[in-house]
Amino acid sequence: LNSRFVQASRAEIAAALPGLRFPELVPQQVRWITSQLVYLQTSGTLDQDTSAAFGLWTAEPYQSDRAQLGVLRVGRTGLDTPNERSELIASAVPDGVSVSWSESGHRYELFCRSEVSEELCLAVGESAASLALLTP
Repeated sequence: LNSRFVQASRAEIAAALPGLRFPELVPQQVRWITSQLVYLQTSGTLDQDTSAAFGLWTAEPYQSDRAQLGVLRVGRTGLDTPNERSELIASAVPDGVSVSWSESGHRYELFCRSEVSEELCLAVGESAASLALLTP
């Protein structure tokens, strides 16, 4: 693999990572969402620490780092806890806020740039629903 990050559709990600959840709510400025499966270069298998990544963009993706308003990274917890969501924890990080939680065997980390309030970033995380159900 040339890159660990391989562009994938929502349907492909939902098939590779059953039970994965994705926010129904995104900040109003978001115009594009990119999605990738993340592989280990050594084995070609999904990386358990970060198995999928989603970029939230205000302008055409990959043209400017400043256009990326947020990133959602999803990994495996190693625990099978169906339909149990941990408390969402918000932490200040350079350039914004990070919201983390775990649910149904997945670990989520949502980074929102400083243009997004902590309250909105938490609301985005709270809105996560089954990716398989959100996929047409």
